[in-house]
Order: sequence, then structure tokens, then C-alpha cells
Amino acid sequence: GAAPADMSVERALDYGAVAALAAVSKKLGLPEMLGDCLTRKGGGAELGKTLVAQAIRRCINPGSILAMPDWYPLTALPALLDLPANHVTKDTLYHSLDYVHDEGVNAFHDAAWKKVKGLYATADSPTFYDMTTSYFEGTHCPIAKFGYSEEHRPDKLQITVGVAVNPDMVPLHHHVYEGNQGQAPTLDEARKRMLALGLHKPILIVDRGLGSTANRQELRDAGIEYIMGLRQDAPLQRLLRSTDASGFTVVDVPEGASKLSVLELEREVVETRPGQPPKTVKVRLVLAL
Repeated sequence: GAAPADMSVERALDYGAVAALAAVSKKLGLPEMLGDCLTRKGGGAELGKTLVAQAIRRCINPGSILAMPDWYPLTALPALLDLPANHVTKDTLYHSLDYVHDEGVNAFHDAAWKKVKGLYATADSPTFYDMTTSYFEGTHCPIAKFGYSEEHRPDKLQITVGVAVNPDMVPLHHHVYEGNQGQAPTLDEARKRMLALGLHKPILIVDRGLGSTANRQELRDAGIEYIMGLRQDAPLQRLLRSTDASGFTVVDVPEGASKLSVLELEREVVETRPGQPPKTVKVRLVLAL
């Protein structure tokens, strides 16, 4: 029915999306987890809540830190997070980021993965790893560099980010690199994190930008199986030309995806290392048309 005549709306707060994300953060215990993992450099009880508030805003209404103190009071987050609006200022937001350090981030990765595994039936493997870039309008970020831009903004300074997720898109690892970082060398960091997490029979899936010979060798040495795109160099082109296309098998793909035919081949590869005799290993190649 109609509202009483003496009732007026003083303000309306954003609720639905922020309430859902705040509930997820509470179920996972993210404010406490962040506070525990990042307090080795100090920080108070509100550190975790302040970082969670920034993460929620990033999901819903990404923008600068300077604009967040105006956005935050227009939502239900002050009540949901028990973090008063007058505690969310430019200074407290910037100050909270001073406590984010590599050791704490790795500890948070470990704790968050164990919590998710304990609450949900989510798979260890395969693990998907890829990289992207994010450009800056400013000029004072110490790791921002000019480099190849995934966002087609070569005129802007940028950072490079590597992220590993499981099939349910649960993040297992991420690392921020300088903006001119090449892709292939970063795979070693992802490999080490996968082993540190104790993933069961990990299978790593990466694109051809990460498919260097050294990376493939290191993954085999670590006992990690992989699916990796290959660069179409001259040896691969010769292999494709010499392969009978009639041997390929059609693969069922989701509706709307491009048709795919594959052929699995086994090849022997000779690995050579300084000071060691050559070693022949068998690898599986999957060619796709």
C-alpha cells in the first residue's frame, strides 16, 4: 500500500551487491585473515575491514581512492562491515596499503585457499595462468614502465600482473611486475606457488607467450604436467605440414565456440644442460585445427 503521509525518505543506500560481497567476505573471514597476514608491519583492528571495503568497491564501482570516501557512505557497508564512514578517509585508505607486502600477500593466498577448500568442493587442478597489463594516468608508481599494452595504450605507463586460478576461477596466486616484464620468466614464480600450496597432481595451462623451452623443462623437472600453446616457429610448421589432417579427431565444444579438431602425437626431445650429458624425454604434443 501507499506510505503513510507523515513518512519521508531521507536517503537511500546501495545495498544488494555490497551486501552479497560483504556476506562472502564474512563467511570466508577475510577481514580477520587480512589483518592477521598483514600485521607484521603493524596495523590496527580495522586494517582488514578497510582493505575488504576497497576490494568490494573495486568489484562494483572501480575508481580512484580519492573518490572512495564520497562513495562509501552512500552504501550499507558502514553497517555491514562495522566500519564507520568517518574512518574511511583518503589518509586511512592510503595508509592501509602501506601494510600490503609480499610476505603478507603470500600468507593470505595460503590462508584464503585453505579456507575456500574447506568450505567448497573446488578443484585443485587444472590451474590456468595468464598475464595482463593495467595502465596508469599518473607518473609516480615505482614499477610502472612503458611496455607492450594489452589495453592498447602504449602511450601510458603500466604494470604487469600474473594470475593463476583453478577451474572455478578461484585465485591461487597473483604477482605484480614492472610494466615491461616479459611473460616467460614469470612462470617460475607461479610454479613455486603451486608447489607451495601443495596442489594434488597439478596441471598448468598457459598460452604460447609463456611457452619457452626453459619453462617446459622446469615444469617437467618439478613433476608438473602442462598444456601449453606452442609458437608457430619453423620446426612446428614443418611438423604441421607433414601431419595427415585426416588423423585429427573432432572435439565437442560449448555452443557458440569455434569447432576444434585435435591430434595427439608423442615426440622425443633431447634436453641439454651445462655440465650434464644430454637426456632424451618423451613429450606429448596436441595439434589443433
